[in-house]
Amino acid sequence: MIVDSSELWASELKAHLEKLGLQVASWQTKGTGWTESLKNTSIKWIFVDDQLPSRSGLKCIEKLHEARVFGGHIVFMHSIQGAAAAQLELSAFMWGARFVLRKPFRLAELRKIIEQITPIARPHDP
Repeated sequence: MIVDSSELWASELKAHLEKLGLQVASWQTKGTGWTESLKNTSIKWIFVDDQLPSRSGLKCIEKLHEARVFGGHIVFMHSIQGAAAAQLELSAFMWGARFVLRKPFRLAELRKIIEQITPIARPHDP
């Protein structure tokens, strides 16, 4: 699942994930309502952007943590620079994010994150 207020970023991330052989179940452009829908799903990855219209992505991760409705992997995405980025990332990790992806990102960065959990078949793999 992708939670990002930018349709452009969400569709780009979806395309990258599909290139890596992963299926994207859905994406949301708001920061509300989607956490409750995770109670009975098989979603393994959530990519949450920090800049959402109704609340920060950090607050969404905090809500997921408190509700205990998701046992998969959370990737926190942001485009903040400098010392503020380090503090934001630390907070994301404290609330349960497993990975951080800084925007703009390259396919290789996304692949590195995914491969830590899910093996990705390459063209030369049997």
